[in-house]
Amino acid sequence: MKIVLIGTLGSRRTEYFLKAAQELGVKVSFLDWRRLPADKELEGSIIKLDPMPFKDSDIMALDQLISQYRSQLARLSLVTGVKFLNEPESIWAVLNKASCKKRLEEHHVAATKMLSEKIGSLKELQEKMEDRRMTGVFVKPVFGSGAAGVVAYQRRKDRTGGFLQLAYTSAFLENGSLTNTKQLRRLEDRKEIEEILRQVIAGGAMAEQWAPKAVYQGMKYDLRAVWQFGERQFLVARRSKGPITNLQLNNCALKVKELGLSEETMESIRQVCSQAMRLYPGLSMAGIDILLDKQGRNPKVIEMNGQGDLIYQDIFNENRIYKQQIKWMAGQKM
Repeated sequence: MKIVLIGTLGSRRTEYFLKAAQELGVKVSFLDWRRLPADKELEGSIIKLDPMPFKDSDIMALDQLISQYRSQLARLSLVTGVKFLNEPESIWAVLNKASCKKRLEEHHVAATKMLSEKIGSLKELQEKMEDRRMTGVFVKPVFGSGAAGVVAYQRRKDRTGGFLQLAYTSAFLENGSLTNTKQLRRLEDRKEIEEILRQVIAGGAMAEQWAPKAVYQGMKYDLRAVWQFGERQFLVARRSKGPITNLQLNNCALKVKELGLSEETMESIRQVCSQAMRLYPGLSMAGIDILLDKQGRNPKVIEMNGQGDLIYQDIFNENRIYKQQIKWMAGQKM
């Protein structure tokens, strides 16, 4: 079968996937999302789908990208005579954070607790927090990645009967629009916090309980696991001084062996990843974000990402993740 990569020219994903193919002596054809050929030209191919490009800093522009991406995935899912590393409909299924989290909960996979799969307004969010006696939540765009639009929000009563509010986010209000940055900021101004939340909620957002993360050398951390072909291929810790650990925010990566996690915890991580992946048989690979409690135990799934395989700690060293994908794709038959 012909191996095809559909992605973005000039991206790190494309560069290192093609580099891995070259080192293995395997031919890979590259197609840009903006210039896909007719369906018949794809027949006889096994295809890897990378994310569509998003270079705009305007978070609200994500809606248009997501709509375009949905259309492209729907079209590709109807193409006959092809196979996929990850099936388009399965990529879409986990891209929806709310429905993915709901599916994990329904099948009793250990996961961080969802407060609501859809928030209609800031007032509704605050009322739900009071009803559940939650003082902290993560508000996230239902679709999106790289912490774009994510707000870690705390709200608790003060001595006067009012409320103190605190938020961490990489979003920034600029001329009334919500801009995505690579810097995590701590906000205390009530008006700024509430306006950011209103805009994120208006774009379609879910909320989950703010669970304390494990700490290593004074920094909070969680884990990104890359699971493919029935096993955990890579595991890296993501450290931050704040509650949002995405590496796109200039946070610190750390080799997991330095954490000194017990064999029992490592086995629990493997099990929870395996359980999550079984719910999506159309995915051969996924990036899975894992939260550990303050004692570094009891792993829970935060999110799944059907295209979460770009790990700098791997591509700049052995590039094992992409090489393993290419070997698997090269061995597939119709």
